Formats: sequence, C-alpha cells, structure tokens
Amino acid sequence: MDDNTATVTWLVVIALSSITQTVLLVGTLVFIHRRVRAAEERVRAMEEAHIVPLLARIQLVLQDVQEVAARLRRADDTVRRWAEHTSDGVDTAMDLVWSEARPVVGLLKGVRAAARAWSNGAQNRRASARSSSTDRQA
Repeated sequence: MDDNTATVTWLVVIALSSITQTVLLVGTLVFIHRRVRAAEERVRAMEEAHIVPLLARIQLVLQDVQEVAARLRRADDTVRRWAEHTSDGVDTAMDLVWSEARPVVGLLKGVRAAARAWSNGAQNRRASARSSSTDRQA
C-alpha cells in the first residue's frame, strides 16, 4: 500500500496543480475581458467626444471646398467665354480695318514703286550722262 499512497499523493498534487492553473487562467481571462471592455468604452467615449465633432467639421470644410471649386469652375468658364468673345471681336475688327486699309496700302505701295522707278531713272540718266561725257573726253 505504500506504493499506492505515493501514487495517489502525486495524483492529488497534479490534480490540485491543474485546478489551480485552471482557476488562474479563468481569472486572467476574466481580468483581460474586463480590461478590454473598459478600453472599448474609453475608445467609444473619446470617439463621441472628439472624433465625431471633428468629422462633422471636416465634412463642413469639404463642402465649402467643393462649393469654392464649383465657383472657380464657373468663373473659369465665364472667363474663357469672355476671352473667346473678345478674340472673335478683335478678329472681326482686324478684318474690317484690313479690308478698309487694303486700298490705301496698295496705293502707298504703288507710290513707293513709282518713286523708286523715278529715282532709279534719274540715277540712270545721270550715269549715262557721265559715261557719255567721259567718252567724249577720252
């Protein structure tokens, strides 16, 4: 029986050790579960106190940015239309001025060509007069 008593004693020690480990493990799990819940509550409270109002402000700012971007697009479109209209007006004015000025430009070119021809003719006459006087002298 001696032999059996030692075995039973060791089995009791092992059983007590297993029970103690199980109790400590369950206690640790309960402690961790409570801490996790407390942390979740703190996160929710912080979210409600700080993050939700911050997100609301961010949404308002984004709406303002979108409105400003839309205004800028409209202003850009208006400026582009105005520039195109002005460009068309300038082109029309240039065409009108050029069509009215074309005869005057043609007349001025003709007068200039006639003046050159007259000037070249006078120079040719002087040159031929000089050459004939040098021929006579020689």
